[in-house]
Amino acid sequence: MVCSTSIRWHLARGVAALATVGVALHVGTERPFVAIAGVLLAMFLLRGCPMCWLLGLLDRIRTRKPYTSLHKDTQP
Repeated sequence: MVCSTSIRWHLARGVAALATVGVALHVGTERPFVAIAGVLLAMFLLRGCPMCWLLGLLDRIRTRKPYTSLHKDTQP
């Protein structure tokens, strides 16, 4: 089952989650509740664990249609 419709959107969610985890690690010693919220936000962005995100990305790449077949009918 593919949730996102675009590989770019899937990658953008992954980058945002990675940045959120980085910020959570950076502020974790000073503000632990912010770090916990950051990790939860990252899990929300990944829609689960990082492995689930990676498997969803691989599934999306596997099931995408080639660009040339989308415009095959419009050529004379």
